[in-house]
Amino acid sequence: MGRLPFGKSLYDGYHYFGSFTSEAMTDDRRRWMEISRQDFVRVWGDRELEAITDIYSPTYRGHGFPLKGTITRAEYWLLVSAFQQVCPDCEVEMVTLTADDSFVYTDWVFRGTHTGSVAGVPPSGARLEFEGSGRHRHENGRVAEAWLSVDWREVFEDVVNGYAASLDLSF
Repeated sequence: MGRLPFGKSLYDGYHYFGSFTSEAMTDDRRRWMEISRQDFVRVWGDRELEAITDIYSPTYRGHGFPLKGTITRAEYWLLVSAFQQVCPDCEVEMVTLTADDSFVYTDWVFRGTHTGSVAGVPPSGARLEFEGSGRHRHENGRVAEAWLSVDWREVFEDVVNGYAASLDLSF
């Protein structure tokens, strides 16, 4: 079992809409939810980037990501790596996980401090905390496509404010 944010065990603090033992919960839904959950446990919690190849299809497309919009599986790997480098203390807490006949849905919170540098951008010292939600479509036992909803402008403003605070400026 993977290490989860804030020292939680596998199911502590998560709200599953529907039960794993419920008659309404199909085997496909259970399987999809478990695969999607692995992104939080292995990729973000354990920082096991190699798990991305287990979880995401080689033809994966992710929508709603910063700077580029739509990304591939390889680009997701690079993005996660960059976030973990820029915010070495980052944690992604899964708040909800549910599924219907087509998708797995998650709500989550990212927390971390911008103390690392990447691509020549120095740390701002900003404490980042932002909420997001996602929707995964599964195909052949892996996540084939994802849609992310995050207010990236707010995240970038927090970083800019971190630089301003370090210079004793305020925007």
